[in-house]
Amino acid sequence: MTDTTPATALSPRVVLTVGVGLVAPSLPAFLIGATAAQVRAELNVSAAALGTMVATLYLVSAATAPFTGRVADRRGARFSIAVGTSVSAMALAGLALFTHHAVPLVLCLACAGVGIALVDPGLTRLVAGRVPPRRRGLVFGIKEASIPLATMAAGFAVPAIAVTVGWRWVFAVGVVPFAVVMFLLATGREAPSRADGHTGGVRAAETSAPRRSGTLALAVGAGLASMAATGISVFMTDSAVAAGLTQSQGGVLLGVASVVGVIVRISSGMLADRRPEAATWLIPSMIVVGAVTMLLGATGTGVLLGVGAVGAIAGGWGWTALFFLTLVRADPTRPGAMAGVGLSGLAVGNALGPIVFGFVASSVSYSGAWLTAAVAAGVAAALMYSGTRRLAATEQSV
Repeated sequence: MTDTTPATALSPRVVLTVGVGLVAPSLPAFLIGATAAQVRAELNVSAAALGTMVATLYLVSAATAPFTGRVADRRGARFSIAVGTSVSAMALAGLALFTHHAVPLVLCLACAGVGIALVDPGLTRLVAGRVPPRRRGLVFGIKEASIPLATMAAGFAVPAIAVTVGWRWVFAVGVVPFAVVMFLLATGREAPSRADGHTGGVRAAETSAPRRSGTLALAVGAGLASMAATGISVFMTDSAVAAGLTQSQGGVLLGVASVVGVIVRISSGMLADRRPEAATWLIPSMIVVGAVTMLLGATGTGVLLGVGAVGAIAGGWGWTALFFLTLVRADPTRPGAMAGVGLSGLAVGNALGPIVFGFVASSVSYSGAWLTAAVAAGVAAALMYSGTRRLAATEQSV
């Protein structure tokens, strides 16, 4: 498979690669979160401490993503995806075999952060180079849907595996996405990497200032929104237990919310293909919906917690396909680099989410943590609105 073949038709192999590509890199954090109660009991750590450990993954991803994004543009999608998937598989194996105290857990999560930073820009470049422009929203939706698929796998793994045979066995689920991605890469065609046909030129230089400011606003907004949603996702099962539900019910709730998240990410991408201007208002609108439902989750009652879970993952975290689509449209000459900058903002938020949510949950309450997430999402919606408008103006001027 090559990321440079002219995009005249939608390749099933590309769609499958994009759809499965982020599952293995996303599993380490969500599997640790889904089994948080068992992990904390065995390692004797608090919710805040575990949140800080999970944050290591995202901090490493944030620090390395700008570099790995440029690597994806230079070396091509196939290289970045293959290396990143292999690194993610090593992280999953390490979490299952060696995490008998905190230090190996942190090291394995740091390794997983490098995996995400390699795979995500590689997949973005693959979409930019191999998918027709009128279908990129759909395929970005499929790409981003693989993340709630990872949370779904993590949620359902709690009652199916963790509760029955032990939490370490849940990491074996990563074998399936790893094998699928490596098979697709091994059996595909390879070609030298090149740009996807856009020349940039003078007009790109003329609009670099608004592009930079728009990208910055998007990155900061993405950081705040992902901080809210990631904190909720990582501590979903613990929140459910605090609201009077069982650990298994909390895992199922996470899984159900993730299914809704898959549908939202794909359908919003399809809408953006039909109406390219939709991302300008749809991204902030989805985050507002997420913020409101997070407020409902902050009540601490079982039913409203369920509504908050669905809203946080489907609305408050369902905009990422539109996010990457907007970045690529703003600068199609450097899809990997733009994805790296965007991923860096997302990763910072993902790092802060478990820390902030875990700290507030430990020192105040889980309801207080949900309320904090709602406030962060509200600010994120305003920043996202500003950023998408600036980048939309940049696209029109090119």
